[in-house]
Formats: sequence, structure tokens, C-alpha cells
Amino acid sequence: LQELILPAAAASPGFTPDLWQGTCCECFLRRDAIKNYAEWNFSPCGSWWACAFADYRAPARRQPAAMQPRKLDIQRGKNILTLTAALACRAVPGLRIGPALILQHAGGSSSHWAMEHPCGKPDFHHAETCACIL
Repeated sequence: LQELILPAAAASPGFTPDLWQGTCCECFLRRDAIKNYAEWNFSPCGSWWACAFADYRAPARRQPAAMQPRKLDIQRGKNILTLTAALACRAVPGLRIGPALILQHAGGSSSHWAMEHPCGKPDFHHAETCACIL
């Protein structure tokens, strides 16, 4: 953790755009063979962001109001950072999740982590990044 840039806890965490530009956890949900999907970003500062997409990187015209996480808890220790998020979501056949991380390193570089990088390079919006079946 000492090698990462972690934002301090926000005084008033809430909906905040562009969290992906710093260290954050991301979560993508999509169904098999369906173009639309949803994305959530969670920052170690306690802020979050969410968006529904109609197609690859194309935000939907209307955003569902129910995208606010039901729970977001961040615990910091000397050598551990734990982020727990609970989302409202119906159980549907073929639902897949794509957990991902963007880590900003103290030297100025960043790294991108996901279950799959199907393109050879990080692209969390790629359908095959949602590799875990719920």
C-alpha cells in the first residue's frame, strides 16, 4: 500500500465522476449476448460513481436512479485496504460480473487488473472482461 497513491477519506463521500483517473475498484455487470451493461466505480475515499451503458462505451440516455450502492464500506489497515460494496440487482440467467482495479503508483504509473484482458490490453468495457457468472 505504501507504493500506491490512495485518496484520503472524503469528508462527504458521494456520487463523484472520473474516479477511474485514480486508484479505484470497478465493477461491471452484464448479461450474456446483451449489449447493455452497468458500471460502478468505488474509491478508497468513500465516493462512488455509476453508469448504465446502452452499448460498448455508449452511456444510456436515462440513468437508473437505483444505481446508488446500498452499502459501501472501506477499512484501512497498515498493510491492507478492504472495500465492500453491496448493489441492488435482480438475479437473472446469464448475469456476469467483471471486477476490476485501477491502481495509481507513487512513481506516476498505473496498473489495471481484471479477471480477463481479452484484447491483450486492459479494456474493462469489453464484454469478455465480465468473466464471472453470478
